[in-house]
Amino acid sequence: MGRYRRNVFHFTADYPVLKVLEDNWESILAEYLAVANQVITWPERHLHNDKWKAYGLLFKGEYLDNDCPRTTEIVRNIPGAYIAGFSVLKAGCIISPHTGYTDNVLRTHLGLVCPEGCWIKVDNESYTWKAGKAVLFNDMLLHEAANESDEDRVVLIVDIQKGEAC
Repeated sequence: MGRYRRNVFHFTADYPVLKVLEDNWESILAEYLAVANQVITWPERHLHNDKWKAYGLLFKGEYLDNDCPRTTEIVRNIPGAYIAGFSVLKAGCIISPHTGYTDNVLRTHLGLVCPEGCWIKVDNESYTWKAGKAVLFNDMLLHEAANESDEDRVVLIVDIQKGEAC
C-alpha cells in the first residue's frame, strides 16, 4: 500500500470561485499590458536572480492605488481576497525553493502570458501555466519556479483567505 498523496494543484472544478478569473482573463491581460512598464522588482530579493517583477493591486486586505479598475473590481468580488497583483518572471528568472508567509491563505495563479519553458514546482509536483486558466495551491508547501524561455511569464496572483471562498 503506497503513501497517500493529496492533490497539490487545484482548479476551477474544485474551487468555482476561480471561474470569474478565467471568464475575464483577456480583460485582465489587457489591463496588465497597459501597466507593464510600471512593474517593480519583487522585494524578497534573496529568493530570485533579480528577474521577478510585480505590480500590486491589493495588500493584506487594503486596495492599492492602481491603473487596473476592471481587474480590481473582479478581485473585489472574490470572497476572502487578501493579496493580489501581477507577477512577472522575466526571461531567465529563477525563484529559489521557499515557503509562503502564512498558512491562512491559498494562492491562486491566473495564467496571462505563458510561454513554453515556464514552470512552478510545489511539493515536488510540477505545473506549467496556461493562458486563461487558474490554479490554486498552498504556498506554505515548499515551492520554486523558473522561466526558461526568452519571453516574460505573467500571472495574476490572488491570495484567498482559507474559510472564505476556499
